[in-house]
Amino acid sequence: MAESVTLEKCECSPNQNANMVESDSCETQEESPRSLPDQTPNSPVAAVKEGKNPELVRAIVNGDLSGFENILKQDIESNDWGSLRGFTCGKNTALHVVAGVTTKSSSTDTLLLFMQSYPRSGYPKLGFIVLVLLYLISLLTGGLLKTFSIQKHMGSIRNAQCMRKQKTHGLIEIAKIIYHQDPDLLNARNTAQETPLHCAAKAGNRKMVSLLIKFAREEDCKNGLKKLEQMLWARNEVGETALHEAARCGNSGVVKELLGADLDETVACLEDDNGISPLYLAVAAGNIKVVRQLIAAKHPPSYAGPDGQTALHAAVLTRQENIMREILEWKPDIAAKPDTAKNTPLHYATSIGNTYAVKQLLLKDTQSVYEANESGSFPVHLAAEAGYVKVIKALLRTCPDVGELLDREKRNFLHIAVEKKNIRVIMVAHKEGINTNVINAKDKDGNTPLHLAVINSESEIFVFLCQNKRVNPNIRNEVGLTPLDLSASLKDHQFTFTLNPQSIIHAALKTRGAFQNPCQPDLSSKVNDIKARADSLNRREGREMRNGSGVVVDIDKESTKYENMSKSLITGAVLIASATFASIFTVSNIYRNNDNTPHTLTRRNFFKAFIIVNMAAFICAIVSTIWLLYSALSNFHLKYRMFYFKWCTSLLHVAINFFILTFGLGAYIVIEPLSEWPAPIILVVSGIAILWNIIWSPPIVPLIFLVPYMSTEFQ
Repeated sequence: MAESVTLEKCECSPNQNANMVESDSCETQEESPRSLPDQTPNSPVAAVKEGKNPELVRAIVNGDLSGFENILKQDIESNDWGSLRGFTCGKNTALHVVAGVTTKSSSTDTLLLFMQSYPRSGYPKLGFIVLVLLYLISLLTGGLLKTFSIQKHMGSIRNAQCMRKQKTHGLIEIAKIIYHQDPDLLNARNTAQETPLHCAAKAGNRKMVSLLIKFAREEDCKNGLKKLEQMLWARNEVGETALHEAARCGNSGVVKELLGADLDETVACLEDDNGISPLYLAVAAGNIKVVRQLIAAKHPPSYAGPDGQTALHAAVLTRQENIMREILEWKPDIAAKPDTAKNTPLHYATSIGNTYAVKQLLLKDTQSVYEANESGSFPVHLAAEAGYVKVIKALLRTCPDVGELLDREKRNFLHIAVEKKNIRVIMVAHKEGINTNVINAKDKDGNTPLHLAVINSESEIFVFLCQNKRVNPNIRNEVGLTPLDLSASLKDHQFTFTLNPQSIIHAALKTRGAFQNPCQPDLSSKVNDIKARADSLNRREGREMRNGSGVVVDIDKESTKYENMSKSLITGAVLIASATFASIFTVSNIYRNNDNTPHTLTRRNFFKAFIIVNMAAFICAIVSTIWLLYSALSNFHLKYRMFYFKWCTSLLHVAINFFILTFGLGAYIVIEPLSEWPAPIILVVSGIAILWNIIWSPPIVPLIFLVPYMSTEFQ
């Protein structure tokens, strides 16, 4: 081995010395890294060329110190050595590779190590419980335990720990050898313009980050350069520093090393090419410890994010309550800062229903409530559109006049709630005592919320609005139509059901005392436009009720589909109703007329159970039949047809299970006096059939087929 490398005496600041990995001082000292064989200053290593050496890369990644030394020694002796610069496809140098290696342990090993803290006397019971929990966790995380032997796991874990320690030590020694052979690699760049410090920060390797910072300090001390500053401020191809990578990974130890290496701690003020700061990345990662480290920096860090967002926007979107509280205490004025679309953090909080964030933001700043975004919507409009009742309640209690805020269409939040069919928002507004001007307000077309309820055919919302005595049912819109005029024009005047929404609305308006204009001018074109809008809304209603995925559903096809399915299910429902109706008389006659057979207590109890179960099956089948008749009628409103079909299918499934149990109980009552052994078998088979029917029901079948895939390991 070569002689140890001697560092020259230099003077550095105390802060620099405090952050070194080992207790180094600036006095003359000796480093003792394991180095290459003796080389002269004019050795070929000084004039490195680019090349690829997979064996060398493998030795570095595995932390194989002896293998690394042997390969490099052989290459140098044969004058066909692999370069330490750019020898991977991504032009990573050897220092990039060794800095980017991670040696973290798996989550399963960590959980199994937890068992070592318990006494061995409790192992059998405790071990079984822990292994069961681990198995369940493995199903969720995609990993299946290969063995269930505790001692075997413990031995393998100890071996893995020793190997990780050896690997970590080997990586540190390899990094020292690489640095002493070519110090310029500290600021070398790969194809992504990343330095070795970027790779170490991305890997979350605190020891490697500390070592690289120590190397840069040595260079500054020896040559009077600013390599440490250059390394800390170095940006990759998207403008990110090593602190950006550390903040994104949420590694507080690496962040501490990077901030401690910067005397002024101004590196936290740097933003990447997209305007994203390390603080924003730390908040998005949800690591409150890193956030506190950045906030506590000597120089106030940047809190900028993409598209003009701030770190508070990220805290609201990720629902990080503790982080949001820390940021508001640090900079209260950040609550009013909008992004490029003029959305403040309050806009974000109301749009996702973050009630806690809304309340905290209102305590710091209420002015954001009265600020519209780029599309002209206020926070209360966003909450009403999404139907977040608690948010609406918080806004109304803090700022009672938010109902008077109008968007570009001159709509208040009640107009939007009616259009989006959020009846709970209207109920909250009614309970909070909203004023009459808001309830009867007109949009740009002169329509009140009551007009929109008629156009949307929302009978539930309409009935609730009509219950409010402050609602005026005789207000005319811009074309001179009252709600009753609209209802009369939209109502189907041919054969229809009284339970259809427009029929309910028309009857409710007449009961409320609304009048229809008898002398209105020819508004046929306007009425046709309203009918087209209502038809469009009804089609959208079918889409939203079906899957809510934004796919347009044709109302005629949906109607035909429900009609065909209902007719198919009616046959089964009628058969069950008929069979259960007949079976109760048949079994009762057999039970009553069999005088030669003594009615034991068991047989009497089975007969009572048969009567109850048969009655339940009959009722479920009859109700399903009636509802299926409604869902099959094409002139019945699609919304109610979907409702009836959804519930009757569930009820029919229950009727089938009761019918199977009815058969088992009836067979037991009839056969048991004649032969003892077949009756219990029939009853057991009926129970198995019921369990089979429940397990293989449509909601559960997909889960059964997913179990094998849940236990598959994904690398």
